[in-house]
Amino acid sequence: MRVPILLLSNPNGSFWLTDEQTVSEAGRPVLIDATGHIYRPCDVLEPILVKEGTCSQAFYEAAYNAGYQVVWLEEEIIS
Repeated sequence: MRVPILLLSNPNGSFWLTDEQTVSEAGRPVLIDATGHIYRPCDVLEPILVKEGTCSQAFYEAAYNAGYQVVWLEEEIIS
């Protein structure tokens, strides 16, 4: 699964949380950019905003358990 996210420090960049085996051999969610560069939880100093409905609760919790600061972004805020 590849979930688009918003990274506040770079709002115009393309970032995803993904558990795809080509990127994450352990199958745990990792943050990547458009070049495939992996950002570990210690590299990300602000919350990762995940739009509601783009992933399951289980994936969201897996990202949190992997150490990322993930926050649901409600639809009303985006509009």
